[in-house]
Amino acid sequence: MWVNDMKNKIGYFSLVFSIIAIAISILTFLKTGGVSDIRDQVGLVRNELKAVRMQSELRMKNRSVLFEALFYLTDSVDSLKAGNTEGSKQLIAQSVEKLKMVEKQLKGKKKTQLEKIREDFEELNHTLNSEDLSSIRELEHHIRVFRIFEENL
Repeated sequence: MWVNDMKNKIGYFSLVFSIIAIAISILTFLKTGGVSDIRDQVGLVRNELKAVRMQSELRMKNRSVLFEALFYLTDSVDSLKAGNTEGSKQLIAQSVEKLKMVEKQLKGKKKTQLEKIREDFEELNHTLNSEDLSSIRELEHHIRVFRIFEENL
């Protein structure tokens, strides 16, 4: 009986000691500004999520514009094969304008890559001839390179 009574007192003492330790921990947390730190961290995470969301939306918009440019380029190949060199050149020029729009929004390596692709299309547009099979093949090659870029954007 004496042992049981002693166990109850130790258990009670442990419970009171634990409650006091938790209370001290909570008071220390509140006194050191823990709540404001948590609010700051939540605010930072929200801002980062917004930035990622905006970046994702911009990337999807750019891919949409690049897809339109790709559509113009594939149509230009069809025009060339049909013998319509001027129509093909106009479609390539429209595509180049789309590439310039996206190029303005890119940075770093991607911008440099797209700039090179655009310049290749501009150069090719000046020498394009529907009767020259090598220029048609070269255009198709540049379109494949552009597709790879667009898929990796």
